[in-house]
Amino acid sequence: MQCLGPVDGTLGSCSGIDPCSSSYDDRPPHFVAPWQFDGSQAIAMRDLVDALEELGATVQQQGGGYVYATWSTAGPAGSGGLVDLEFLFADNDNTVAVRAAAQQPSSSSQTDSSSSSGGATIAAASAANIGFFRSTLLSLLGGQPSQLLEAVRVRLGWEEVPILRNRRRALFFGESPFDDFGPTPPPGLDYMKDLDLKAEGF
Repeated sequence: MQCLGPVDGTLGSCSGIDPCSSSYDDRPPHFVAPWQFDGSQAIAMRDLVDALEELGATVQQQGGGYVYATWSTAGPAGSGGLVDLEFLFADNDNTVAVRAAAQQPSSSSQTDSSSSSGGATIAAASAANIGFFRSTLLSLLGGQPSQLLEAVRVRLGWEEVPILRNRRRALFFGESPFDDFGPTPPPGLDYMKDLDLKAEGF
């Protein structure tokens, strides 16, 4: 079970989760740059919630500079899954860190799904149009949470924060407030492999 919500002013990495994208995971396959917006944080949060709902997401929590939503890829009969979308607004700044990760199904949820086929027929019929729209949209986006985040960003008209370097090596001359962003993910095999592949490219 993955952890959701801000911890010490940060969002989670993507350790052990795939597909997943996060502003707090600097491995190339998972990193997504934070966003920047104009105007007040209150207005930006309202615009974000509106954009999420327009794209078919369900906002589960908002407040304290944090927005959490889920986006369903489910079609008829409960096929598909859920994508967790998290947004954390920085204090006294116009930037927002983002994270999107596919929910990891539990064995109990799979069992419940298979044992409730009778009652699912009516629910599937009423949700078919919404499920088809969401599944089609995710298919057009390449099936990746990062592309879903990009759709939200484009809808808002916000820009990405320029990231000039990461923890491992400098990429350009200059500094960024996100140079040492986020908690360091556990040095598992997947994390070290990604960093080693990146280092070989220089």
